[in-house]
Amino acid sequence: MIAVPAFAVNDLLFDPEALSRTLPVRLAVAAVIGLALIAFRFRRVAGSPPAVAAITYGLFVSFSAALVLIQAWHANGFLVTVPGYVQVMIFVPIVCFSFRQSVVTTLSMALIGLAGAYAFGADSVALRNLLNWLAGSAAFALGAAYVVDAARRKSFLLEQDLSREKARADALLLNILPEKIAERLKREETRIADTCPCATVLFADIAGFTAFARGLQPGEVVDLLNDLFSRFDRLAEGHGVEKIKTIGDGYMAVAGLNQQRGAAEAAIAVAELALDMQDAFARFRAAHGLDLGLRIGVHSGPVVAGVIGVRKFAFDLWGDTVNIASRLETTCPKDTIQISAETAALIGDGFARTTQGATDLPGHAARQTFLLSGRRRGI
Repeated sequence: MIAVPAFAVNDLLFDPEALSRTLPVRLAVAAVIGLALIAFRFRRVAGSPPAVAAITYGLFVSFSAALVLIQAWHANGFLVTVPGYVQVMIFVPIVCFSFRQSVVTTLSMALIGLAGAYAFGADSVALRNLLNWLAGSAAFALGAAYVVDAARRKSFLLEQDLSREKARADALLLNILPEKIAERLKREETRIADTCPCATVLFADIAGFTAFARGLQPGEVVDLLNDLFSRFDRLAEGHGVEKIKTIGDGYMAVAGLNQQRGAAEAAIAVAELALDMQDAFARFRAAHGLDLGLRIGVHSGPVVAGVIGVRKFAFDLWGDTVNIASRLETTCPKDTIQISAETAALIGDGFARTTQGATDLPGHAARQTFLLSGRRRGI
């Protein structure tokens, strides 16, 4: 756009009288190139619909016809207009169109130029020179358009591959970390640590599994745990509870970290999850013919959550709430759910439970605990 009008300086120095004829043509060529850029940008935004492509094509065919008329009206019109005509023929297809569209546009402009010159009586020398210019320009434009189109296609395929790999990486990251933590990690936060005033933590453990696993092959151990924990994962996702990790044959989950749900709502979600895990474990045990039990401990209170490590990083929880939930699991009878008084207060009277009185927890003072045995009334 800058270079084409800049040739007016050359006209001013070497042929001042021609400036009045050449400058309007040069400005017109620069304007059409500007319109080409605008049209190309619009087509990128609009997704290159056929209507926009047709309008763009019509614009440059009209431009070709206009230059032909200028050739006819001005003295030495061919000498004045051919350079600009050729520049548009080369520039527009490469930038604005796919290769197929470039073929149609370039050949259309070339034919219009030749037909106009012939119709307005150009002599044989002018026609031969014009044919040479247009043929060379068309060949160059189509060759360049093919290369550019091939590069665009390759770029498009690479972008698709990159998008698929990014989606796969994001999916793997979400299998390791909560969504909001994963987003913060992708933003390259150097320290991810949050305090939650009241989360509800669940620990579950298979009673008797360690001794049972001694008689199994490694693959059988993995298959059994994968089957059970996959069932637990689906239940946790359904209740909006975040799985934190598995530890051997233990399972840890939490609700209420993001504070988008209230403490009571988070506790209720974990209580319902615990009951569903009991049912899922009973079906799992029956399906495999196992003589195993499930212990679950639940406690509510403040926790610290964060990501530790640089390689093989892990999202984890810390604090007394985590320790107490773990102790509630280890001290409860087989096939029961033991909850703390704090969790019992949060879930209210809608769940069936029996008091255990003061229960001694290793490393902690005796605490009032309850055994959860049923869902909210009316459900």
